[in-house]
Amino acid sequence: MEENVGIVGGHPIPVNDKKTAAGFASHTIWLMHHYVSMVQPKIGEIIAFRDIGIRLSTRNSGDEDALKMELEKAGYRSIYAPDAKIYNKGPEILSDFIKQRTRVNIGESCIKMEHGLDIPTRNMKVLYPAFIDTMKELGPHPVMLIISAAAETYSRAKAYLHVRFGKGDISVWDPVKTTKKL
Repeated sequence: MEENVGIVGGHPIPVNDKKTAAGFASHTIWLMHHYVSMVQPKIGEIIAFRDIGIRLSTRNSGDEDALKMELEKAGYRSIYAPDAKIYNKGPEILSDFIKQRTRVNIGESCIKMEHGLDIPTRNMKVLYPAFIDTMKELGPHPVMLIISAAAETYSRAKAYLHVRFGKGDISVWDPVKTTKKL
C-alpha cells in the first residue's frame, strides 16, 4: 500500500438475477457505487485499511465511512480499486432491499449529522453522472428503474425520519435473511 493511502475499497458485484425487482435494484445500487467510486471513493463491502489505532464506536453502523473519515482526518487518502472484485448477494425481495437500504441510509445520515461527513453517494454532482453511466450499462428497463428508484427514495425518506426524530443509529440489526441464502 502506498505510504499516503489509508483505506482501499473494492468493487462489489451482486450475483442476483437482474430480471427480478430486488435483483435489478441491487445491481443498480452497486453499479452506481462503482461509478461514484471512480470519481470519489465510496468505501464499503470489502476494504483494506491502515491500522493507526482507530477504534470504532459500537453505536455506529457506518463503520467503513467512519474508518474512511478518521483516516482522512489523519492525512491519509482513500482510494478505490475497481479490479478488486467481490461478489455479494443482495436481497431477493423488495421488502428486504428496503430494510437493508434503510439501515445503510440511517448509518450514513447519523455520520453526516454527527460529524458533517459528506457521503459520496449523496453528492448529486457525482451521483447524476453515475446514474447515467449505470443506465447505459444496464440498458433500458423503465419499470425496473422506477421500482428501484422508488425503493431507494422510500428507504432514504424512512432513514431521514428515523434520524430526524432522534432514534439514532442502529448498531445491532436484524439480518436481511434473503442475502444469506446461497
